[in-house]
Amino acid sequence: MLSKILLFFVIVNFVSDYSYGQRDKKFFRKDYKYLEAVEGFYKIHTLHKTWSEAKRVCALEGASLLYPENDDEAHAVLSFWNATQPYRWVYVGISDLIVKGVFETIDGLPVSDVYNNWGPGEPNDAGGIEDCVKLRQDGTLNDDQCNKKFPFICKKSLQSLEWNMKCNFPNLGLASGLASGLASGLASGHVT
Repeated sequence: MLSKILLFFVIVNFVSDYSYGQRDKKFFRKDYKYLEAVEGFYKIHTLHKTWSEAKRVCALEGASLLYPENDDEAHAVLSFWNATQPYRWVYVGISDLIVKGVFETIDGLPVSDVYNNWGPGEPNDAGGIEDCVKLRQDGTLNDDQCNKKFPFICKKSLQSLEWNMKCNFPNLGLASGLASGLASGLASGHVT
């Protein structure tokens, strides 16, 4: 009887570790900070990049360029940022690059559906060349030129985190992309 109970606890422990392990571990990468209040991982990049470079860097890290989804997330990120970095603004994942004057997130959501606390008189498209958005240290948004270089914040939500059971580490999604690129290159005969 004791051995059956012990076996039961071992099986339950094993299944819970492998079914929901990523939620319990709350780990994405060592260089990302987990913010419990909003269940997300954040990294403030201090090397200034253009908006498109910032978006690419975040994607290469298995994350995305931050856009606060709501007031709670904006306040949590602003608290983290203000406590750790002196920068006055950072790029966020909002732009009007697809349709001039229509701001949307990198995920295609209208800016009206997410945090959209614009600064006074913003967005103003000064000079007709402001298409990317930065978040100011005071929590307001401002449109600016996409080719300017600013710090930026990458985000990975706990909900989107997938766990790779083979190596007991977060799945960054890079291997499958490399594998599919290699496979398509082999099929077309253009592998270099």
